Amino acid sequence: MFATQLRGYASRFIMTNRRAFRESVQYLNFDRRNGVDAYPPTILRTEQARMFSTQLSLPRLPVPPLEQTLEKYLKTIRPLLTESEFEKSKKVVEQFGASNGIGPVLEQHLVERSKKHDNWLAEWWLRLAYLEYRLPVTIHSSPGLLFAQKVQEGVDGQVRFASKFIAGVLDYKSMIDNQTLPVDRLGDQPLCMAQYYKLFGACRIPKPQRDGVICYAPDQPDRPDHIVVVYKNHFFKLRVYDEEERSLNPSQIEEQLRAILGRVETRAPPVGILTSEQRDEWAQVYPLLRQDPANASSLDEIERSLFVVCLDDEYRPQGEGLSPYAGQMLHGAGSGFNSGNRWFDKTLQFIIGRNGFNGLIYEHAPAEGPPVVAVTDHALEYW
Repeated sequence: MFATQLRGYASRFIMTNRRAFRESVQYLNFDRRNGVDAYPPTILRTEQARMFSTQLSLPRLPVPPLEQTLEKYLKTIRPLLTESEFEKSKKVVEQFGASNGIGPVLEQHLVERSKKHDNWLAEWWLRLAYLEYRLPVTIHSSPGLLFAQKVQEGVDGQVRFASKFIAGVLDYKSMIDNQTLPVDRLGDQPLCMAQYYKLFGACRIPKPQRDGVICYAPDQPDRPDHIVVVYKNHFFKLRVYDEEERSLNPSQIEEQLRAILGRVETRAPPVGILTSEQRDEWAQVYPLLRQDPANASSLDEIERSLFVVCLDDEYRPQGEGLSPYAGQMLHGAGSGFNSGNRWFDKTLQFIIGRNGFNGLIYEHAPAEGPPVVAVTDHALEYW
C-alpha cells in the first residue's frame, strides 16, 4: 500500500533550471554514499576563507576529574532523596570512587579514549540522545520555530516570501561552501564550525534500534543542486542552480514555485506523515517503500536535497494567540491539515504558510541550534 502511494509521487517530480571544543568527525553514523565520507571538511587555503581558520587549534574535550564528577552527582541528587536514601547513595558513591573501586578504572578508559578522539563524548551523545531514541522525532526531539514577522497572506504573499527566503538560504550556503563565514565565538573563545557542514544535504534515515544520518557535504564531487518543495502532500524536485552552478535568483525561483502550484489540484495521500512515526515502526515501513524502484529514487532525491520547503495549505486554528501557529511549525496540525506536507527526517525544513505565518522545523541529530538560527536570520534579513 505504501509503495503504491509513494510511487505516484515520482511522476509528479519536476526538474527545473557542544561547540567550544573541536568535534570528532570520524565516529558519526553516516552512510558512505558513493564511497565518500562527508567529513572531515576540506579546509580551503584562500585569502577569503576564514571559517576554519581556528579549527585545528581548538582544544580537545577534557575528561573531568572523577572526584569532581562524583561531588556534582551527590549535589544533584540531594534535593530528590530522603535522608536515608541519600546516605545509602553516598556510600555507593564512596565505594565507586575508592582507589580499589571501579570508578578510577573507568575514568582511565575515558582518558585513553580522549587521546584518540577530539571529543570523547560526541559519538555517545549522538547515539544515545538522538539516533537510538525511539520515540517520534516530531515534538519529542525536533525543535520548531515560528518566525516573528507575519507576511502577506494568500498565494502571492506565500510564493513571494518563499522565493526570497530560499534565495537567502542559498546565499548563506554559498558562504559555507566558500568558507567565508566568520568564526563563531563565545566571548574570546572560538567555536567549532564543523556543524555548518552538516546543515545542507543531510537527512536522518530510519533503522531498527539505531537510526543513521546521511550528509552530502559541499566539498563532495556529487553534491546535490536541488531542494524539495512539498505542496498538498506532493513532493517536487526543484533545481536551484543553473548550468554554471550559480544559484537561481528570487524571480527565477518564484517562477518555478508558481509552476509547481499550477501542477497540483488535489491533495495526495499524506505519505510524509510516516516520518512522524515511532522510529522502529517507521524503520519497518521504510525498506518496503524502497523495494519499488520509483519509490527508492524519490526517497533518494528527498534525502539528498539541500533542504525541504513546505508550502502549506490554508490553516485557520480555533485557538487564540500564536501557540496554534507554532504548532503548525512543530507538527503540522495533523493529517487533516499539513502534517503530511512534511518530511520530518530532513535536517532543514522551512515552512511557508498561506496564512502569513512562517517558520521551520529541524531534525536535531546533525547539528545544534546556533547554526540553524544563523542561516534563518540571514535568510530573513535577505528577504
